[in-house]
Amino acid sequence: MVSQPDTGSSALEAPTFGGRMPAGSGDMAIETHGIKPIPEDNRYGTPRRLFTVWFAPQLTMTGVFTGSLAIVFGLGFWLGLLAMVIGTVLGSLPVAYLSTWGPRTGTGQLPASRMAFGGMVVLPAVVQWLSSIAWDGLVGLFGGEALAALLHTPFWVGVVIVLALQGIVGIFGYELIHRVEAVMTVVLIVTFAVLTIKLLSGHQVVTAPAVHHADLAGAFVLEVTVALSLAISWASYASDYSRYLPASTPRSRSSGTASAASCSATSASRRSASPAPRRWAPRPPRASAA
Repeated sequence: MVSQPDTGSSALEAPTFGGRMPAGSGDMAIETHGIKPIPEDNRYGTPRRLFTVWFAPQLTMTGVFTGSLAIVFGLGFWLGLLAMVIGTVLGSLPVAYLSTWGPRTGTGQLPASRMAFGGMVVLPAVVQWLSSIAWDGLVGLFGGEALAALLHTPFWVGVVIVLALQGIVGIFGYELIHRVEAVMTVVLIVTFAVLTIKLLSGHQVVTAPAVHHADLAGAFVLEVTVALSLAISWASYASDYSRYLPASTPRSRSSGTASAASCSATSASRRSASPAPRRWAPRPPRASAA
């Protein structure tokens, strides 16, 4: 029986998918390299770089909103915190594991998924493409609104600025992404520290559950699911940020760093949420006319 060639893997080796790659840390030239695997002699860096590249994207207002839902659902502080930690840890496990495939294969997550999906990789690719567009839309929406409020510019100008900056970082590629996330980690830690201090100084932080029995169990499961969905949504990008690491990189270090960054950042941002928003309650039925 003649073995058939792996068309999925051979397709990635096509010259059209190659290009210029960063030669090392600090090489900020535009990366034109595509989905072709990174050759071993072009690998560099250590797993420590993964911490900031996963920490900064998680320490955002999205996490704050997710944290506020725990109170909205009626869980109170401690049960809400427990639900968020459980969901975040479970959601971070696939991200941590898939981060190890960057050093092993030298490819991004979607190209590497050819090993599992073969030619049918087009299906998860379309889903990923649509979700990325939706995420970019939300970044432009909220980022544009924030810039409009801070700089007193029209909303559309703020949206253009945010999307342009995001596009520029993507064009320069891998090395600039890592450098930007390293800087943003410091900026966001300071920002959220100030936010947390302001919340602690003027609000009641520890609140008791507002629901009980079956409602409490349902709210707990729902919050775990919400936290898990946010953390696991990064799994389809996992090896993109580790594909330049040497193949000899220990799997435990790359997965552990990614998991620790994701869990610590998401937990911190969600606990910075408004401590006591009004809990959702169904609208009472309208009284019938006499």
